[in-house]
Amino acid sequence: EHGGNMDCNPVRAGACVCFRVNTPGAGFGIGDVHAVMGDGETGGQGVEAAATVRFRIRLVEGFPIPGPYGLCEGRFYTIGFGADLDGAAEMAQTAMADVLVHLGEPAGTIARKFLGAAADLRVCWRGGPVAVARMELPLAHVRPSVSEHVRQRIGRT
Repeated sequence: EHGGNMDCNPVRAGACVCFRVNTPGAGFGIGDVHAVMGDGETGGQGVEAAATVRFRIRLVEGFPIPGPYGLCEGRFYTIGFGADLDGAAEMAQTAMADVLVHLGEPAGTIARKFLGAAADLRVCWRGGPVAVARMELPLAHVRPSVSEHVRQRIGRT
């Protein structure tokens, strides 16, 4: 849930990614950069690459999400982890539904039905002891006030 080995395609140049900080004074590290990688990293690995990464860190408070989340090219995404893909997918979907409720959207079954119609569930990683999935929601599918709130809190991509 801290973001290790996410292998998540939207985490790339220009993206805004948020990680929960569970420990005061926690460190931050970046590694396992890929030149190209398919969703699910089905062959066991992407094309590994050396990279110089520039990033900015700022504190974003007030989003009730246990795992990493972010914004890339107008799509808000939540990332879930689990012992299997079902568990990872459930964590990603629950996190997305929780964000919608936090921003004033309907809760429960209505939120899940909306996500079933508007969001995409994708595999990030399935080859190890922890599976990783993400739910992507195009901000064009939510009310303008919700879209603007996400962009203000996370970033402008």
